[in-house]
Amino acid sequence: MGNIIEYNGYQASIEYSSEDGILFGRVLHINSLITFEASDASAIEAAFRGAIDEYLEYCKRANVEPNKAYSGTLNVRIGSERHRNIAFSASKEGCSVNEAICKAIDLFFENRSKSTIQNGSFLTGNQWEKVPQDDWKWSLAMQSDDDGGDNERRH
Repeated sequence: MGNIIEYNGYQASIEYSSEDGILFGRVLHINSLITFEASDASAIEAAFRGAIDEYLEYCKRANVEPNKAYSGTLNVRIGSERHRNIAFSASKEGCSVNEAICKAIDLFFENRSKSTIQNGSFLTGNQWEKVPQDDWKWSLAMQSDDDGGDNERRH
């Protein structure tokens, strides 16, 4: 996404106001509401950096945790077919559905630096591919089956 900028481990979304003729931003993933604005791209980045530096200094003085707390639990709607596929795959791997999903997420982030967009499809180290109806399919690495041949397992 082209309108997200990062600094010192923080992110902000940037938008343009045609009414005011300015760029404005909002810091993401924190409990406080921090906004900033500027007239051009280089100035908006400087305004963001300044806002983060001021925020971190405030948190230090006030003894406040600057980051939003995440519980580590989330509810993801994946559809019944994906749910079934991940459950079957997890049992074949000898792990829980939760562990299988965590492994998939870890692999996604490990391969993130290899990410590209090609023809509207998001590809990460050949692990993800777009399939019809804008659905996503997980493709595990090639593994040998019992007869010694390669068997690509798809979930």
